[in-house]
Amino acid sequence: MLTYDSNGSGSVTFAEWVAGLMDLTTAGRDIGFNPDDDAATEQGEISVITGRAPGGADGNLLSEWELFDWTFGLKDDLPGLKHLMTVQGPIEFYRGFINGTRLTKDNDTYACDDILTYQVAPTIEKVVNVTETLFGMEDFYEIVYVLFDDGLLLTRLMQLLHPTAYHCYYAGENTYWHFDDVIVVQNGYSPKPYLMNIVYNFGHIWDTLRDFYLFWAEDPRGQVNSVHDAGYNLGFGVYLLITPGIASY
Repeated sequence: MLTYDSNGSGSVTFAEWVAGLMDLTTAGRDIGFNPDDDAATEQGEISVITGRAPGGADGNLLSEWELFDWTFGLKDDLPGLKHLMTVQGPIEFYRGFINGTRLTKDNDTYACDDILTYQVAPTIEKVVNVTETLFGMEDFYEIVYVLFDDGLLLTRLMQLLHPTAYHCYYAGENTYWHFDDVIVVQNGYSPKPYLMNIVYNFGHIWDTLRDFYLFWAEDPRGQVNSVHDAGYNLGFGVYLLITPGIASY
């Protein structure tokens, strides 16, 4: 294992050992990871996953993965997308959208909501945090102890896999039939309800879509301050557009 000792200290950290396994020719300081660096030098690059600068004093080997632009350039025009690039972000957006559409929730929808929000997402966050503590560790027994913690959390995620898939599948089915009922049964593919809503509910629709956009653009004129509320505004805009019989005139 001392062949992975990149700084000649006589001991090998877990981070150096993993780096050596991944690429023997570039392990250690040459890949840009230095646990002794001052984290202040990375202030300009903050991970959207952990909320801090990867590498540096925090000792995070996953810096390239964490700092990868998962928005593929959209963050320059919509900086608020970083709020969506977290474990809770997509779940909160989904919850807000469903609430905004005034969808009638069944037991599966409630169960899916609760499992994702209060069990799956927190457990995933714990797995990320516990795994990150491995990087920079030198004591073998500490590493084994943390690996067991990781194993317990991963086991818990496996236990949640079936109920999550079951309830969320039927929650999705309930959502599909809700929109099918409104668009196909109630509206009957007629353009009249949409035109009536656009004309008579235009102000409300405009407000919801404007605040939805301003949240992602991080514009101070926006009235929305959370991912849930952004999803709610989009869902409410859809509700005002497609629901028959709500136009006030």
